[in-house]
Amino acid sequence: MSALWVTAPPRSKGWRYVQQKIHFQRRDRDNLGSLNSRGAAGIYQRMLMLPCNDRADDLPCAQPIAQLIAQLIAKPGIFMSKPQYLQIKDALANQILAGGLAPNDKLPSERLLGELYGTTRVTIREALVQLEANGLIYREDRRGWFVTPPRFRLNPRRTSNFHQIVREQGGEPHTELLEKSRQAVPPALMAQLQLKPFDSLFLLKRLRYANGRAICYCENHCLPERVPGLLELDLNGSLTEIYQAHYDLHYARMQVRFFPTALPDEVAKALGATAGLPALRLERLNFDQHGRVLDFDLEYWRHDSLEIEVDTQD
Repeated sequence: MSALWVTAPPRSKGWRYVQQKIHFQRRDRDNLGSLNSRGAAGIYQRMLMLPCNDRADDLPCAQPIAQLIAQLIAKPGIFMSKPQYLQIKDALANQILAGGLAPNDKLPSERLLGELYGTTRVTIREALVQLEANGLIYREDRRGWFVTPPRFRLNPRRTSNFHQIVREQGGEPHTELLEKSRQAVPPALMAQLQLKPFDSLFLLKRLRYANGRAICYCENHCLPERVPGLLELDLNGSLTEIYQAHYDLHYARMQVRFFPTALPDEVAKALGATAGLPALRLERLNFDQHGRVLDFDLEYWRHDSLEIEVDTQD
């Protein structure tokens, strides 16, 4: 046999305290799920709202306790309170959604949040990770947690470049060149770029920013015969504008493929994010105004920074 301590609230507006130790079979105890344990003896304590008769000052409530136990056994979660980390997550989410915290506002430190909510940093971290997964906040290494700004909208049917998209939606774009090189074409790209084994291409690794926040890691695979001397140019900007200004080429058509994934180590490090976080992987094969392949782009977007929007009437 095991036991359950059942406690009702103090007497107020038809409610009063009732505390009773109820015994039940051990097999039923196992069905109670996540009830808080009070020692190895299998004694549990929960707060149950029991309607009482004001005239029965010293008697148990009219509703049989056994019925409540039966409900607990049949539906273990019926009286379970929400875990503390989810309560904290909801409280912070409400502040963000109500406008109490503005985009890019920094949250208090985990230590301070722990003091405010009277809990441990482990519990606070669980709540923050949940908010991050929901796209409401983001973390920057060694800087802390910040409120996520609104997502940028991307229409795959349009050939607009990153800088144009961000500006059109009220943001300030910036591109940072991380690495540039000439190397052998990867086997996976030979067919798409119409190249042969041992042919080479230009590889650009770049980081895209919107309003000072890194939101996209991009690898551009460019054809040397189409854009000779590309590596000698300043590549900290729009590649679309460089193509137009130096080679009289512009994007006219593209084949786009995108799917959810996780941030690889190298990409996460560049973005200042945590490896394994959700991301949107976007692959784009671009064609110029002459119908010829121009380049291939591979992009990783933070999961909270982009939304895909398509109008089938475009």
